Parts: sequence; structure tokens; C-alpha cells
Amino acid sequence: MTSKIAIVGATGETGGSIVNGLLGSEAQFEITALVRPSSVEKPATISLKERGIRIVPIDLGGSHDELVSALTGIDTVISAIHFQSLDDEIPLSNAAKNAGVKRYVPCFFATIAPRGIMDARDRKEAVLDHIQRIYLPYTVIDVGWWYQITLPRVPSGKLDESLVFPNNNIIAGGDIPSALTDVRDIGKYVAAIVSDPRTINKRVLAYTETKTQNEVHKLVAKVVGEKPEPTALSKEQLEEMLAPFKASTEQNQMRAIYEYWMSWGVRGDNTPENAVYLGLRTIMSSPKSPKSDQGATRSSMSPKSPQDTSPPSDAGQHPTNTQIPYNEDDAGDQDSTYDDDGSIASSTASLSESIFDYRSLHGRTFQNSKTTEYWGPNDERQNNGLDIAHHLMVMLKDDKLFDAPITRPSRVLDVGTGTGIWAIDMADAYPFAEITGTDISPIQPAWVPPNCQFHIEDAQLEWTYRPESFDFVHIRALYGSISDWGELYRQALRSLEPGGWIENMEINIHLYSDIPEVRDDPDHIFKRWAKVFWEATDMINRTLRIAMNGTQRKLMVEAGFVNVVEKTYQVPCGTWSSDPKMKEIGAYNLAFMDESLEGFALFMLREIMKWEYEEVQLFVMEMRKAVRDSKIRPYYLMTNVFGQKPKEYE
Repeated sequence: MTSKIAIVGATGETGGSIVNGLLGSEAQFEITALVRPSSVEKPATISLKERGIRIVPIDLGGSHDELVSALTGIDTVISAIHFQSLDDEIPLSNAAKNAGVKRYVPCFFATIAPRGIMDARDRKEAVLDHIQRIYLPYTVIDVGWWYQITLPRVPSGKLDESLVFPNNNIIAGGDIPSALTDVRDIGKYVAAIVSDPRTINKRVLAYTETKTQNEVHKLVAKVVGEKPEPTALSKEQLEEMLAPFKASTEQNQMRAIYEYWMSWGVRGDNTPENAVYLGLRTIMSSPKSPKSDQGATRSSMSPKSPQDTSPPSDAGQHPTNTQIPYNEDDAGDQDSTYDDDGSIASSTASLSESIFDYRSLHGRTFQNSKTTEYWGPNDERQNNGLDIAHHLMVMLKDDKLFDAPITRPSRVLDVGTGTGIWAIDMADAYPFAEITGTDISPIQPAWVPPNCQFHIEDAQLEWTYRPESFDFVHIRALYGSISDWGELYRQALRSLEPGGWIENMEINIHLYSDIPEVRDDPDHIFKRWAKVFWEATDMINRTLRIAMNGTQRKLMVEAGFVNVVEKTYQVPCGTWSSDPKMKEIGAYNLAFMDESLEGFALFMLREIMKWEYEEVQLFVMEMRKAVRDSKIRPYYLMTNVFGQKPKEYE
């Protein structure tokens, strides 16, 4: 359903970010920009029109009826006007009320502070007071202090193009933490927040991370390779700079800047903790889920997973039987097109917590769970990757949904169903079978085949299904999220009827190349990538080595399964193979990795390994470059293992 949005101030820094966020969102928005009549022919306005945005010339201080007419049919009004024009929000909000606008977003988009600290903030609060007096539905969105007015200049000027207002001042020692946001991300937050009915009549802080000024300066020096030249600015000096403005009612930009510095740099107002105290909901860099009041959840440290049967020394052993066809004559030819009734449903129960309890991290959302520290985001980008992965996995199996020798499945459980695409395909392929998918995230579609259903369930807790409920249990791509694979297989065994089958397909995250300079390089990104993620998941007891050294097969046998078969698939990255089928699989795989690399890395490197966000991005960039390099012919392994519950099981 398309939502109609009207933006005031669409050509400014904040407004431009909001426009970009709305246009780039998966949600559908029809955007109108309200501009001064004198600005209609300005290049910035013409640029908006060329991007498909409807331009409506209007004077906010003019006719009330004209304003009402301009806003009639609009769902949400977003104000991003200059702080010196905040008085124009009064007639704008009045017109929005009379036009039946469903949500008004006033121009906050800055730091957190109580009343009485900053003149600019107080005038914004006065606008909100008026909005509440006329009972106009609203959402207040604060975003902290922008990076673009936080970062210092470096002597070479390398950062200058990225800075709106460089700040080399170290205020009051520089050890006060402050919530920070990239102005380019504001629009992403806004697009998600205005799409969520739970944020109506709420105040929200959306931010990227919390850092002190000293931490920012150290980070700049590390990333840029140059030390900024800081200037110490004491509280007393800042008070002197503010003194001339205290007796004035002038809306002065420098006064606003100095008061912001005093608020976040001296008082320490701009923190998520203070936001919660002041009644705001906080979102740590989440353009998807305005729910979490605590930001991203930190992982606890735990010993190495007991099912890690492979020693680190041989964990990266190179495959010796590479079978992906390759013809050197084709090396340069990369294809660019490229109840009590006993039913299953009545015996299950959902998780007790809210199924929408998401945590968030640097623009990606992750599912909170009692037991599952799952590395994968549950946002649209990651879900696209999961669906691509499903397609290439089916292609690897010669267009089959499973390898197990099953002819007529009747009751099927898909554990960790993700987007539900495998379960839906199974339901279509076997219309007389009952297909159940479970996952910790409610990201499955609402419209599914009549013989397919989804339940919210954590596979690491005790399963809520009666024993012998299924004849086939399917598990796929849970690598890095299970603390005890043996117990997972034992629960599957209990839920299967005698003679039923289990199948589990997992990915080995170590990428390989048969090119000697890559294969023999101990410091190649493929080896460093695998090593750091093995270490990260060892620390939270969620092994990533499940698909290595026969671990799946061994643990299935130990759980009690018989007739266990292991199959290993080699998966090319890119279209370098000379075999048409493998070339197509490689194309899909490269798309899958493009969608998934960042999401795979963010949680584990930021939250577990405590890397800086910029370090993660550089690491992902290096890996993405290597994966795309067809000259080194990269590939990885998938291992699929299936087994049977004994027919005479006791």
C-alpha cells in the first residue's frame, strides 16, 4: 500500500536525507515536496522533480485554506525546515489537522536534552506542545549529533568533502559520550519509523553509536592515517562564548551551535540513557524496527562449543577433489546477465516474549531470543539473500528440494525456516502434505498455500511438538546459531515417527581457491575471514564448523540415526565455471554473497569481537573484492547430511 508523504524542507541536509531514505525504502511512498513559490525554478527543486517527486509551491505563512488544500489526501507530513523558521510549523500543523493528516513529524532531528537547556530545543518543544493541544497525531524523531558536524579536520583536508561543520574543539576534556548519526542515514530511520503504527504519538531516538570526542579523534587518526589538530575548549570558555546571546531573543546559528556543545559536550544530555529517562524509545541504528528500548544487545562470553570436533590446525585444510568444471579459454567470459484434536497446530506454543522484539545494529535489524545469538539480520536485504540461497541450493540438488530418499512426505517440519521459501515450495510440490515451518523471527509471508503454516519457536528450547509428529524434519543454514547440535538432532529424532528422515544442509564459511598464490598464502582474506568468525562463534558457543570434518554425520549417528549419508557440494562464487549450470549457480551465489556478507559480519565483529564499525566495513570490502575476482576462481563447500530414525525405535 502506497503512503503519501509531504515534506517541507526537502532540499536541505535533513530533508534531502529523508527524500533519499523514502525513495530507497522497500515501503512504497508517494512524495510531495512543499516549496516556496520563489524556489520552484531552483536547481535543487528541479532535481527533486526529475526524481519523480511532486512539487507544490506554497507559502507556509499564507492562506490557511491553501495549505489545507495542499495537504488534503496526505498521510504523513514531515517538517525538515530550518531551525530559524520553526514558527512556520504552527500554521503547517493547523492545516495538517484540518486536512485529516494521519501523522505529523515535527522538525526535531537533533540531540536529546531536557527543556530549559537550549533555545532551539525549547522552540521545538513549543511546537510539539501546540501539536498536542490540537490532538494532531505525531512522531518526534531525534537522531543525536551528526558525524558531519562532529568530525575534525585533518591537515591534508581529506575529510573536508564529508564535513558540514568540522569541529576540532575538544570540549571539557572530550570524555563525555554522545549519540552520533550519519546525516545520510536519517532518511532510512524516518522511512522505517513512519511506516510503523507503533510509533504514532511517540518520541524516538534513532542513532548509530555512542562515542566520546576523544574516541572520535582516535578513530579518525586510525582510519585516515592523520592525527587531527585538536583545540581544547573548557566549560568556562564556552560559557563566555555564550554570554553575549543570553539576553537576546535572536535566533542565531552560532548560539544554537554553542548551546548544543554545552548540552552534549559538558552536561552529557545526548545519551540513550537520558533519552529513555525523558520518555523516548531508542533505536541503535535501526531503519527497520523502532521497538528496542535498549539498543543492541551485547553477547555474553562462553566457552568453546562442545561439538567442535575439528581442531583449529586443520580447520582450513584445502579440498583435494575440486570438481567444478573450468576452461581457461572461458576465463574472460563473465556472463553479466547473470486444539485437542491431536493436530500439530494444537500442540505448539509461541515464544512468550513479543515476536517483534528486535535488536538493531548499524542499519540492520536482528532478532532477540532467549537462547539464540543468531548472526543474521532479519531485514529485507538479508531476506533477499536467503531466498537467493534457497534457489542455488535447489539447483545444486538437480532442482530437488531434498536429497533424502522420500517419495510421499505427509507431515514435514522445517526448522529455522527463515523467509519460509523452502516450506512454501514443499507445500506446493506436495499439496497433500502438512508443512510446518518454525523460526525465531516472524518474517514469513501471510499468504501461503493452505497446507503450509508457520510458528514462532526457538529450536534451542524444548520443542513443543508431540513425539512422532513428523515423517520428515528439514534443517538448513543454522551454522553459527546452535549451541548444541547433538541436542538439536536428538529433538528431531524424538519428533520423528519410526522410519522418518532428517536432512541438514550447512555451509562451510572458509572460501577456497586452487590458484597457488591464494591457496598457499596464509594471510589471504579467505583464511583471515574464516579464522576471525570461527573465533567469534567459539566465544559465544555457536560453532561455525558444523559443516567441516564430518561433524554433522558424526553427531547424527550419535543421536541415534541410521542410514546416514553425507554429500558435499562445491559452490562457485561468480560465473567463472565453464559448465553452464555451475556458471548459473555461481551467478546466484555471488548475488547471495553480495546481499549477505555485511549482515554476516556486523553482529559477530561488532558485538562479539568489538571491532569498530569502520574496521568491519573495510574487512567486508576486502572480502567482497576477493569473492568477485573471477581470476582466482573462488568457491566454498556445502555439506548435506540425511539420516533415518530406526524403524524399530524404542
